[in-house]
Amino acid sequence: MKTAFDLPDELFTEVKIFAAKKRRKIRDVVISFLMDGLQRETSSADSKGWLENIVHISEEISKNTSSVNYKKLTEILLEDRR
Repeated sequence: MKTAFDLPDELFTEVKIFAAKKRRKIRDVVISFLMDGLQRETSSADSKGWLENIVHISEEISKNTSSVNYKKLTEILLEDRR
């Protein structure tokens, strides 16, 4: 799909220089940067969910040690490794 948008001159110059140094097309570099940025944002959002689960489990532990769901805690910790 073709699209057009304005970039600051300085940013375009940096991308152009980067592409030239890597012997890649500007188009390919921009696509790569966009994909990396989206993946990073998605991973960050997933990490926040993981962190919220850990905080919830921590609160459970501090309230009453006998009510800790160790199976759930283990699942959450292992899920991040996948």
